[in-house]
This record gives sequence, structure tokens and C-alpha cells, in this order.
Amino acid sequence: MFPFIGEGIFTQDGGPWKHSRELLRRPFLKTHYQTLEGFQEPVNNLLSRLSSSSGVVDLQPLFFQFTLATTTTLIFGQPVDSSGDDKQNSFARSFDHASWITTLRSRLTDFYWIYKPKHYREACKNIKAFADGFVTIALSAISDGKKEDASDRYALIEDLYADYKDERLVRDQLINVLLAALRLYPPIPINVRFANKTTWLPRGGGPDGRSPILVRKGLGLGFVSYYMHRRKDIYGEDAMEYRPERWEGPGLADIGWAYLPFHGGPRLCLGSKHCISTGV
Repeated sequence: MFPFIGEGIFTQDGGPWKHSRELLRRPFLKTHYQTLEGFQEPVNNLLSRLSSSSGVVDLQPLFFQFTLATTTTLIFGQPVDSSGDDKQNSFARSFDHASWITTLRSRLTDFYWIYKPKHYREACKNIKAFADGFVTIALSAISDGKKEDASDRYALIEDLYADYKDERLVRDQLINVLLAALRLYPPIPINVRFANKTTWLPRGGGPDGRSPILVRKGLGLGFVSYYMHRRKDIYGEDAMEYRPERWEGPGLADIGWAYLPFHGGPRLCLGSKHCISTGV
């Protein structure tokens, strides 16, 4: 993931990860975010585009542009569409492509370095250049004497720069947060965790998969929430159907870790509330 998102919360563990986690969660608690102020302009733009359309409308690109605008308002201090449609579309394509190639590289485990195609390198370069531009704008605004207004608008960038004193590290963390909050589909479909010590899992071993299985220290374990959320033994025979009312009854009241749209524990997605607000 390093060519894509650089040095940040997604590529850190231990002490550095804990520091990044604490640093990055502060802006998500800011008042302007809780009052949904950052949604006003993107919502108006979405409604304007819908009202000016005729016939059959493809909603997916419109919703993606809306999500992109609200997320970059939160992270960069202004919506990405303020840079113009060409730059917005270029950034969106680069982000989507880099995310896809990074997923493919992760499946190669220790041999990820074999697959680094030209378009992937170009997409990563484009994303970093785009983020660099917002960092420069924010730091210039903060240093121009309008600190009070700039501090509210560019809170995340200001906090990161005060801590790191390095524009590159600020940029990398912004891309990390963007990766956490911005998805074509909000749930993270696959993830990997590595064992800090030798342990075992209660199921997964034996011919029928119901026996305990040894997990040695350093072993990586992948889990796919995309498939788990479609398991008929958990969600019923109609698991593949969109039926929100399934949550109204007692059947899924104690579902626990079988439902992980934003994962859980200390690595719960920082952008979870933002995604929920965007969906609402």
C-alpha cells in the first residue's frame, strides 16, 4: 500500500499507529462536522444535477461525486469539485484505479513488489500531487493572518502539520484518512491481520473446518466481510436480497462480529460516522 498512501495510519503498527489514531480522531469530533455543515454545498450540487437531467439517470457516478465532495470537504477543507470537473474526474479515476491495484497486490502477499504497472504508478503520483495542492493552500491560508477562519476550515491539516512539521507526512496521512472514509461501497470488503504471538482459533481446522487451528506468530490472516455479510446461515435464505426490515426483528439482535461494515475494536474505521451521515 505504501506507493499509494505513503506513511500513515494504514501502514503503521504499535506506537506510531496509536499516535496517528489519536491525532486523526480529533477533527472527526469537530462541531462543524457534527452539524453537517460540510454537506450543504455537495447536496445542493447533487440536487442541481438531478433537476437538470432528463430521461434515465445513472445515479452511481452522481452519488460517487457527492461522496467525494463531502469527504474531501471534511479532510482537505474544501470539496474536490472546487478544482473543476476535469481535475475531479481525474482524481476519482486515479483513486479508484489505485485502490483496485492495491487490492490485487495484497493478494500476492510477500511478492506484492512484482506487480507495479505503469498506470498504477501514474495514479499514485496523481493522487499525491492532488493532495499536495490542498496542503499548500491550507498552510498558506493559515500563515496569511486569517488564522481563525483557516483553523476552522483546515482543522485536520493544521493539526497534522503542528505535530509532524513535514508536508509530505501531512499529505500521506490525508490520503490514509481518505482511503478510510471514501469507498465506492462503504464496507471494506477484505482485510488482513497478523498474529503478534502464537495462538489458535476455535474453528477452521480439520476435514470439516470445525476443529481448532494453530496460528503461529507473524502469520497473516485474511477475512472477507463482503462474503460474511452474505452468509445464509447468518442472514437467512434471502441474504442476497436488499431487505432493511430484516433488522427490525430479534433475529439479528445479537449478531456481534458477524456484521462488520466498519470493522471493530481499536481499529474501528475513523470515517464510520461520516459514511453513515453521507448515506442518510
